[in-house]
Amino acid sequence: MAEKQGRYQLFLEDVRLMVRVGVYAKEKKRAQELRLNVTVDVTRDAASDRLRDVYSYEDVMELLRDACTGSHVDLLETLADRIFERLFEEPRVLGATVRIAKPHIFREAGAAGIVVQRGRP
Repeated sequence: MAEKQGRYQLFLEDVRLMVRVGVYAKEKKRAQELRLNVTVDVTRDAASDRLRDVYSYEDVMELLRDACTGSHVDLLETLADRIFERLFEEPRVLGATVRIAKPHIFREAGAAGIVVQRGRP
């Protein structure tokens, strides 16, 4: 009998959003551009070809927009926590990797940021 449960990864790459984040006074005054890369490990009904039966990158994009438009946070790690909380509300999500970068933080660097990887709690 064929396996009915499959796994896949979906990703969003180089998502650019304006976010209120940072510990310094200048960062608290206005939103700054962040670049996000997200890879999500997901289960699916391997026999289905219907969009409603998958967790899609459109779902993840909406989640990122929502998570990044909340109140100001000091740390990128706190923003990552918001993203993971929302991701794990979806029962099909098994785990994810979230990369958040501040592209304009240092003149000498293209970006600085964090990468966090988590499995379902």
